[in-house]
Amino acid sequence: MMKFIWPRRREALRAVRLGLVVVAAMALSACVTRQINTESFAEMPVAVGRVLVVYRPAELQRIGQGTQPAFVAEMQRQRQRRIIEMFGDSVEQRLPDGLDTLGIKSRFVRANAFETVLGSQAIRSAFSHVLLIMPQRDQQVCNYISNCSHQLTVRAILFGSSSPSALWRADFEEPFINSVFIYQSRYDELADYVLKGLKAAVKPR
Repeated sequence: MMKFIWPRRREALRAVRLGLVVVAAMALSACVTRQINTESFAEMPVAVGRVLVVYRPAELQRIGQGTQPAFVAEMQRQRQRRIIEMFGDSVEQRLPDGLDTLGIKSRFVRANAFETVLGSQAIRSAFSHVLLIMPQRDQQVCNYISNCSHQLTVRAILFGSSSPSALWRADFEEPFINSVFIYQSRYDELADYVLKGLKAAVKPR
């Protein structure tokens, strides 16, 4: 016996199947994080002593979200605050331990006023270098069935504690991943990529 499927139902089933394919593809692409826009302004690798790791939880630049109803915009803000907090937790857990494996001692702090930190006499006395890590932008892409994915880009900049000039800088860009996949291991992986890039840029003094 043949079953007749109404056109609207067929379109709904097709949309569901397409949504599942998109989610699966985004999940499989989660291993493709990239280091981009790398610049060095000193001989590499930089010999460092004790490093202060500063996480600046600045507001993310939103790209590709367009005009949205107020409740949707508020949901996006809450999601971004969660991302910023979770990535900060990953940086706190991963970078000091990772630097320690290189024989580099460090301390982690969260600070919005980075310029104040860099200008502190106490910081200049206690640390040879300062590493600033901050989220840069959150880009959103949605398909025609409103299945959205996001991409977080973060920046790392190494300074000498006695100079405001950068010694090394790099951006780290995760792939587009479906919005439902906001979990700690996602940001642990991104923090590990930051650490990998940093290990190539520094050495113990």
